Amino acid sequence: MKFRVLIPLFFCSIFLVSCSKDDDTTLQNTIQESSSKVPFIQKSLHVMSYNIFHLPGIASVSHYKEKERAIAQLEYLKSMRNSIDVIVFQEGFNQQAETYLLDKLSRYYPYNTRLVGQFCYAGNYWNSISGNCSNSPFVVNGGVTIYSKYPILEKHQLVFEHSGYGTPDYYANKGAAFVKIKKDNYIYNIVGTHLQADHNAYNGSSVRLRQLREIKNWITGFSISKNEPLIYAGDMNVEYTNPSDYAQMKHILHAEINYTFNPSTEMGTYSNQNTIVVKNYPNYNDSLDYILHSTEHKSPVTPPEMKVLRPMKNGEDLSDHFPVFTKYSFRY
Repeated sequence: MKFRVLIPLFFCSIFLVSCSKDDDTTLQNTIQESSSKVPFIQKSLHVMSYNIFHLPGIASVSHYKEKERAIAQLEYLKSMRNSIDVIVFQEGFNQQAETYLLDKLSRYYPYNTRLVGQFCYAGNYWNSISGNCSNSPFVVNGGVTIYSKYPILEKHQLVFEHSGYGTPDYYANKGAAFVKIKKDNYIYNIVGTHLQADHNAYNGSSVRLRQLREIKNWITGFSISKNEPLIYAGDMNVEYTNPSDYAQMKHILHAEINYTFNPSTEMGTYSNQNTIVVKNYPNYNDSLDYILHSTEHKSPVTPPEMKVLRPMKNGEDLSDHFPVFTKYSFRY
């Protein structure tokens, strides 16, 4: 009797175990299939960097059609507004730039910063300020500002500790602006800057590298989430044709860029093909302006190509620098 009872129990237990294994396998396969089908979200951010060549009043001898160019720059940027989310400006030093370009552009890009170095206190302008900001009446602002279509959650200012003594840069509060922008509920971190320029026989390479280290150390202090993009944009004054400095720029910032330039066949961002540049530098053709993304933070789906644009009016260029433009796409 006991043997007869055990037999059906034995077969039943085998059946149950078998069913349990089959069910587990089916469930595991279902989970794997579901996981492989989980959709991702792809979001974009389009960034422009533009040195608009509006020098301070103290340099009025170098002014060139300030009002006319500012108005034309505004018209150009209005025509591009559906394609650009964020604009990082350099050399927005003077009143013409503010009156005829920046003030009016705020209608289309309502979220923006003050000019770097315009104020040496945070006030309602910045969440924090760092560096060597001078209140001297002989020192002008740094000329950098960031304009965005989307809300800016934080604004931070850095004025460089290092600058070339005796050069015009020494008498400007040049530095960097850092903003956190929220677009479609995702955060993007943007740093805009303008590094030390060369002047006549003065080579600013060593100062530029120190300024890049200042930026990197400053940004590291914000502990930006690795899941958020970090983008650097500006007039770096680093020549593309100087492979050592170009590599050092990327190395110091831990950043990459998808851009190639052949000076014998292509137009750089500061070029003798420019109607303003050619007057003083007829043999110069190089790139100085860049948009890079941090390799320590969220990377784009594919490294987008940085493109050089050429806004003109009546056959004349609107600045001595050509703007650069990058379309970033990130997967979440």
